[in-house]
Amino acid sequence: MKVNPKFLIMMSALAAGTALAAPAPTATSAGTTAGTVITNTATATFTDPSTGNAATPVTSNTVNTTVTPITGFDIVYSDSSADGTTAAVPATYTEYNRPNTLAGATVVTAYTVVNNSNIDNYVVNIVADTTGTGTAPTSVKYYLKTDTTFANEIFSVTLANGGTKEIVQVITIPTVATAGQTYAASPKGTAPAVTTGTVQFPVYNESSNVNTPVTPAANGDLQFTLATIFIPALTNTPNPNPATGNTVTPPTPTTPGTPDNPVSPPGTPVSTDPTKPDPSTSGYSDPTTPSTAIAQNIAGNNQIAYPISGTTTVTFSNVVKNNNSTLSDTVRLFPTDATNNPIGTLNTTTGVFTLTDGTTVRFLSSTGTALPLDANGYPVLTVPSGGSTPYRTLVSTFPISAIDPVPTTILVGVSSGNKAGAVKADATTTDKIVPPGLQFGDVPNTGTNPDGSLTGPGGNAQTADPSATASTAPVTDAGINTDRTVVFPMIISNTGEYNDTYTLQSDTITFRNKDGTTTAVKVKYVDATGTPLPTNTAGDYFTPVVQDNTKLTVYAVLDVPATAAATDGTSPDVTTPSATADYTFVQKATANYSGAVVTDSVKDQITIKAVGSLAVDKYSRINAAIDATFIGTAAAKNPKTANPKDTLNFAIVAKNNYNAPVKNFVLKDSNSLGTTNVYTYSDFQSASATLTGFGVGAAAYFSTDGGTTWATSVTAASVTAANGVWVYVNTDGTLGTNNAPTAGDVVPTGASVQLDISVKVK
Repeated sequence: MKVNPKFLIMMSALAAGTALAAPAPTATSAGTTAGTVITNTATATFTDPSTGNAATPVTSNTVNTTVTPITGFDIVYSDSSADGTTAAVPATYTEYNRPNTLAGATVVTAYTVVNNSNIDNYVVNIVADTTGTGTAPTSVKYYLKTDTTFANEIFSVTLANGGTKEIVQVITIPTVATAGQTYAASPKGTAPAVTTGTVQFPVYNESSNVNTPVTPAANGDLQFTLATIFIPALTNTPNPNPATGNTVTPPTPTTPGTPDNPVSPPGTPVSTDPTKPDPSTSGYSDPTTPSTAIAQNIAGNNQIAYPISGTTTVTFSNVVKNNNSTLSDTVRLFPTDATNNPIGTLNTTTGVFTLTDGTTVRFLSSTGTALPLDANGYPVLTVPSGGSTPYRTLVSTFPISAIDPVPTTILVGVSSGNKAGAVKADATTTDKIVPPGLQFGDVPNTGTNPDGSLTGPGGNAQTADPSATASTAPVTDAGINTDRTVVFPMIISNTGEYNDTYTLQSDTITFRNKDGTTTAVKVKYVDATGTPLPTNTAGDYFTPVVQDNTKLTVYAVLDVPATAAATDGTSPDVTTPSATADYTFVQKATANYSGAVVTDSVKDQITIKAVGSLAVDKYSRINAAIDATFIGTAAAKNPKTANPKDTLNFAIVAKNNYNAPVKNFVLKDSNSLGTTNVYTYSDFQSASATLTGFGVGAAAYFSTDGGTTWATSVTAASVTAANGVWVYVNTDGTLGTNNAPTAGDVVPTGASVQLDISVKVK
């Protein structure tokens, strides 16, 4: 604060005037003025006896007596306070004891020089005595009280016998004076040796006399004025009565009455750590971002903000109290550190501080308006004597790491404007921001942090065996599944700085069944014991409270239908997926308090294992056709007896009982296979194929030359005992060389091929 010296001079002079309102000191003259000659001549009158008449008066000789000087003077407080004081203990009257003096001030106090001698025109020289002062003043000067402009410095006064002279002492305090320094001075008088005519009187020092003439003082007889440099008496704390109220209301759950959100804000359960107070107990809502709860720890002089995800600005409510009951104070506000010096770069036009990490700090009035700036660009706040003034601290663009956010702590300093020197905090308070943070993904191959780039444990899809049973208590590890329950261990990492709970949302997967139908199954979540997590009314799962900077492993579990068709191990998330591609699903974690949302970046993948068999059965009948009714009888497979020339009818049925299509299928009936000799002892009559479960366009192709050539029908002449009859089904419309099968020909799940052959026993 720049001091106006004239202003202070006038104020001090006014105070001096107030002091002079007390009874004025008076001088006690020692008597007749020194040097006065007392003459004494006697005259006798009588009657002359010789004449009888009055005689001529007779005059005696004249006796002269010269009054000798009695020295004695004093300089006293003009308010008649007792003198004989010291630099450390001045007069009790506050005029001479200034505890709130400002650097650069001019301290003016009134004194009276009294002539206690009998000397007229007594000259008293005046000098300043600073014996015992804490720090030397810049200057100490003396003026007559009537010289109100302090135009003519005096070094002495001349006193009439019994007279007084009123003077003022002017102490100039250095502009660099620091808090608590003391400056003291007293006028000290000396009367020089003087000869008046034949009258001489010696040097006389004030320090050797008191008011009583000729009686020397036992101690010194000075009269000090003491100025103590103003000591800031400020406190800077959270505002216990912010305008937004003294109670924090937790956010309303998205589905009222269900545990979509924590019961209370992030302190749940209530923290016993005083550095992490629970905002549900005492605090307020950010006046500019009401979704941010701010908890107060008044005793610890700190407050903590709990911003939700996406918040970039937090506004704290603080208050400065001026415990000095005499002077108001216009304080400077700034961010500081343990040195109490301002930190950051100050924009002197806007008053905004930018810290090294990019955080900006701005100070506002309690209603959010801009504070005035001093000549150096510091925001200033005027605090009345004995009073308090609230203000806001606006913190913006604080860093929030996506990996591991850390708190932003702002130590707010206030520097008194009533002191000299560099800006330095006289009181501080702590405003702290604890940001949220969330990572979510699969258990990593190495380390402990969730990995969103994996398709499953170990980076592999989970394989389900639909022919096995579902687990009643799923194995919650990352091993290979041996049943039809797939398990994906997932890590929720609360990288933030406050507790939270999380809602887990996942897809419902629609599985293709081997009979062509579909079955929808929703992913569920369990804990490490296999116990399902609780769900809200929407059917989504939610976690218990996860403490800040800790992790929770949950398990995404799904029971694959026993009827599920096999997949081919390829991803469905391509431009042109395979018809039998695997299944993938999305997992998402949402923080219930902070609102942070993280989706597992790479979908987890499920492969359905191919299980089942290919059944081949052969049926025979003598002299009668084989139909579906006959195939279902017990006699269809029984041994038969036939006579020469009897007709033997055979039905060979191959059925795909796998949950996956069968490729490279050829049904063969020939002597060369070593399993039949029917073509040795019979004459071929006919062959045909019946297709069941194939798509439109499927066609049977026959070969009688061991697979060299193929045709859609069989002629008796082409059948040989060695090669017999082979059949395949063309399903993709593409034929190989000589109508041979291709890789695209498949037998669908559940499809069957019935090869009917008729021969006549030779």
